Amino acid sequence: MPKPKRPVWKATARALVLYNPEGQWRFAIYNDAGIIDGGIPDTSAKIAPDEAQAWLLANVEEITEQRYVAEWKQNQPHWWSADLTVVS
Repeated sequence: MPKPKRPVWKATARALVLYNPEGQWRFAIYNDAGIIDGGIPDTSAKIAPDEAQAWLLANVEEITEQRYVAEWKQNQPHWWSADLTVVS
């Protein structure tokens, strides 16, 4: 099996999911290697969704060493998703 060009956590991100139905921001990053999930540390649901979205996108860009444009949409109360496009 060929070795991937980038480590799994640095694989190009394709979509994000962000949610806080229980008062704690959680996320999933869908990338070319699979899915990474986690939580935004030291936060509560009191942080505005746009702040949580900005935090998540900035962290994905830092981890993957790529720049993205995110198109966020609210899927249901307390749940958002974004399709990502890599910026050259």
